[in-house]
Amino acid sequence: MSLFKTRKRKGDAQQFLARLANRRSLEKVRAIEERHAEARTDLCIGVWVIPLADGQPDVPKAFPAITRDFTCMGIGFIAHHPPAAAEEVLLAVPEETEEGLLRAKVYNRRTLGAGWYLLSAAVIELVDKDEYPSVNYVVRPRPLAV
Repeated sequence: MSLFKTRKRKGDAQQFLARLANRRSLEKVRAIEERHAEARTDLCIGVWVIPLADGQPDVPKAFPAITRDFTCMGIGFIAHHPPAAAEEVLLAVPEETEEGLLRAKVYNRRTLGAGWYLLSAAVIELVDKDEYPSVNYVVRPRPLAV
């Protein structure tokens, strides 16, 4: 491949990344303009999202997600197979399950593309982990099968 083509492809990649970054910056500006009632803290940590069916954890439908931001009222997270909007879920931070689980209601779901979603969940309460013993299987690290 010629040096010119290599430089053009690298330039195309840089322009692509700049468009993505600029679009994200515009989204942040819009969010600030909306004047959220509570301050947001950007924080990316892995969590387990466990849908609730009739008030009980639907453990087989649990899935991992990455948090995006936190407020004192809720959590924003990114997931590949999200629950439907207005569905209640348990949120478990594996390293913090001694404190308990968060019961929350998903109220916003936005498609990011490629099967990924940005979700917002309003926290309802901190629940004792012993109320849902079946969840321990999901949030406790398990040894890998060899």
